[in-house]
Amino acid sequence: MNSNKHSLENIEAELKKYDTEHNYSSYSANDKELERQFLTDTIKTDIKSTLGIDIYQYSQFPEPNQNFIPVIFKLLIDVTNLNIAKYDFILFQKYIKNSKLEIDFIDSGDGGFFIFENPLLSLAYAIHFQEVLTNYNTYHLYRRLRISIGEISLRYSITYDSIFQLDDNFYGASIINNARILSKDKLNRCLSDQNTHDWFLKYFNSIEQLSNITDRDLKRVEPFKDYDFKNISKIKFSALSKNANGAVQSFGIKNIYSQKIGLIKSKNQYFSIYNLQITFIYGIFNEEGTEYQNITSTLGNLNTSGLNVE
Repeated sequence: MNSNKHSLENIEAELKKYDTEHNYSSYSANDKELERQFLTDTIKTDIKSTLGIDIYQYSQFPEPNQNFIPVIFKLLIDVTNLNIAKYDFILFQKYIKNSKLEIDFIDSGDGGFFIFENPLLSLAYAIHFQEVLTNYNTYHLYRRLRISIGEISLRYSITYDSIFQLDDNFYGASIINNARILSKDKLNRCLSDQNTHDWFLKYFNSIEQLSNITDRDLKRVEPFKDYDFKNISKIKFSALSKNANGAVQSFGIKNIYSQKIGLIKSKNQYFSIYNLQITFIYGIFNEEGTEYQNITSTLGNLNTSGLNVE
């Protein structure tokens, strides 16, 4: 789903109504700045959630192994998108077209930024992505490639702030703050900003509450009031699923921990960041159903050492 989309051609045409492209006279004290109303009306923004994913110690891989890291990252995206379109189509229904998941993505070379409507979608996508990464690291996805390249770790960051689109690129505080948070992390953590923390407090009482809710609970939450839940009975393996064999949970989020860890500065203002750790269970199985394994994976960690915050 696109944010407020603008083109340079249209902005330039509007700018020329109030400003002169080339000025050959000397600057005068009578020259005036543009009205603030022009600035705010010309480029409108949306509030969106950004999920930033960064390949941890990408530069430390030797060649030719290093050359395959961005390839593996793209493969992880493809498998994640296929899994979501098949198993989590209620939560991501606004991003699925013709049975395919379509997400705005900014490639940063050693990772990238995914743009979603709200923080829950960002977090759910991160869980699915970590699941696929775990499959790779545990030799269940492209096993021979895994043996050759080695284990891969990722850093995650979730922010919720203003974004706009200019031609084919995206800009705004949500992306700027996300990149800044990732740059502060020296390990493979999952960090989030104050706005994300507040969003979960507002709609779910806390982010930790996600360990107790399922997709059916979304019907009562305002950001999902226009969703179609008619096929919800077909959902078994969404990010919010809670399946159990007897009294033992066999799929879904087990635990979520969130801790406020400090402040970082952006646009001359400080905002809090939070460290997240999410433990979840999922299953891998072949199409015939003859082979099945439960796997426990963790998104983020609670180690705060080496984190450059104030």
